[in-house]
Amino acid sequence: MDKNFQMKKIAFLLIVIYLVFGCTNQFIGQVKNDCNKKPLLNAERYLVAPTDNLIIDSITIHNNCLKVLVRFSGCNSEKLDLELIDFEDILESKPPQRFLKFSLENNQSCEKLISHEATFDISSLQVEGGQLRLNIFNTSDSILYRYD
Repeated sequence: MDKNFQMKKIAFLLIVIYLVFGCTNQFIGQVKNDCNKKPLLNAERYLVAPTDNLIIDSITIHNNCLKVLVRFSGCNSEKLDLELIDFEDILESKPPQRFLKFSLENNQSCEKLISHEATFDISSLQVEGGQLRLNIFNTSDSILYRYD
């Protein structure tokens, strides 16, 4: 009986170790922050950046990472450069507001509808006060961005 109890303890301990390390590695992979693109702060570019044929399906913010799902007409989503451009002007209101635009240089002549997801580190947009309203040109929505 004593030997059987020790085997159960060892088996239980191995299962716990597997779950802790297995879940940790899987969890780290899932929340990997690939938010490596930064918004471009450039009023001139904001004014001339193309937005034709770009459909915004969703925009979410988690921590300092803005995730956007877009659709556009083209051949594929490889080698496309989706930009997030800030007008560089902060509207002094409560909360303060910034004006942003998604722009896509798309020289593809295919008519296939492509979906693409991109992420942007928007921490450089922060101002004092812990929150900021982001007005997105390509949509009628604005998003409240909260931070510490």
